[in-house]
Amino acid sequence: MTVDIAAICENGNAVVAVSDMQRTFGRLFEVEVDSPKVFEFSDKCLVMHAGGGDKAHQLCVYGKKQFGDEVSVDKIAHGLKEVYKRFKHMEVNDELLSRFGLDWETFQRGQSGMNPQLVAELVQNMAKHDYTVDLLVAGLDTEAHLYQISNPGTQSNFDKNGYWATGSGMQFAITTLAMEKYKVDLPLNSALYQLFEAKKSAEIAVGVGKMTDAYVITKDKGIKRVDEDVLQSLADIYTTKQAELKKIDKGLKERVSQIKV
Repeated sequence: MTVDIAAICENGNAVVAVSDMQRTFGRLFEVEVDSPKVFEFSDKCLVMHAGGGDKAHQLCVYGKKQFGDEVSVDKIAHGLKEVYKRFKHMEVNDELLSRFGLDWETFQRGQSGMNPQLVAELVQNMAKHDYTVDLLVAGLDTEAHLYQISNPGTQSNFDKNGYWATGSGMQFAITTLAMEKYKVDLPLNSALYQLFEAKKSAEIAVGVGKMTDAYVITKDKGIKRVDEDVLQSLADIYTTKQAELKKIDKGLKERVSQIKV
């Protein structure tokens, strides 16, 4: 897996999105590539994917063709949810049903006349089936929106929360933002740094790459990919902060050691 993080800032007038550049292929193979895993679905809406590798890419490519340039973020998220379900059904057909000469529709229609044990086995296997793709939809229309679309085709909204993450590093990223008490009234630069820091925290998780990709979305300029020199400045600030925290920690430990109990 990987990590994708998005957050609302500027009181709902901007969105920041940060991810690693790790790609998952199949269920085991992972590689870090110098290529973005972000799809621009409109001039103010992007979609990031975690897990799934090629099939996540294909899902996004197919999904993008379903929408015009002026469609709202809500409609993009809802449409992607339906595409996700369709692709999951196709995989269930290929991996679980086709060997019995069935597909999703014929199974639904004919299960009453099938061997009950086989039906129970197939239902159990379908319930366990994981499409292994998570999508994070972030964008602006009249206001900012964040959605996650995940197995088995569920859509969750995080507008009120103000931030969210997906992938194997999501817990570390979300915990970092929560501990920093992230708020949607943060200015763009501050929000970008906090998400960069959350991504660095997520690098401890298995499958999260060291390379970083970032985007900002504003109402006047739309989507802009963050330049390498800006990412380097964020990295320098992060390194300085970590060094200062180590000094503080060392000083506190020395003070603790001097306490007489």
